[in-house]
Amino acid sequence: MLGLPESTEVRQFISKAAIYRKFELNNSQQTLFDEDIKKITIVNEISSQTVKLSGNDDNSFFVLEVQLKHKNYEKKNIERLSKLIDQNILLVLTYEDEARLAVFKTILHETEWKQLENINLTLTGLSFDALWENVIRTVGRIETQEESTLEEQITSNIEKAKIQKQIDALKKKMKSEKQFNRQIEIKAEIKRLEGMIS
Repeated sequence: MLGLPESTEVRQFISKAAIYRKFELNNSQQTLFDEDIKKITIVNEISSQTVKLSGNDDNSFFVLEVQLKHKNYEKKNIERLSKLIDQNILLVLTYEDEARLAVFKTILHETEWKQLENINLTLTGLSFDALWENVIRTVGRIETQEESTLEEQITSNIEKAKIQKQIDALKKKMKSEKQFNRQIEIKAEIKRLEGMIS
């Protein structure tokens, strides 16, 4: 899967009952989880035993295939899965013959849906930490500025997205505003907010 080396392949199923116990989900949460997710399988383990890197750290990450019952899943269920194993986890969300990658780092990052056979993951980095950060950057389409760490860039992107949402709401409000003076005030606020994200 994902064009990863054969040495990384694993085939280990995770039961939903184990997830319900681990997260102490109540009946309604279990129902919501069951409505979204058909089956969960650990398909790859990227570790020092399965991949050769020049660094000698002992970090690793797992690739989980999550077969969905439909595309309109509840993101909270996917976030719970990311926290299930006390390891870094890359999720391959599959529905019929389509798939998308997802990873949780501060927020849930997801790729676009594609045909499953067209999704590949290239492992790049001299250490597992660098490799894992590159996976997050790839899935989240995150471009870090030279002076920013990955964590700082994600936080910055979240803030920019919130500001963009405010701008979009103000633009909508300005279109329906009848008073010219109020339109000018809204336009000035939009300009101020745009300056914060440029």
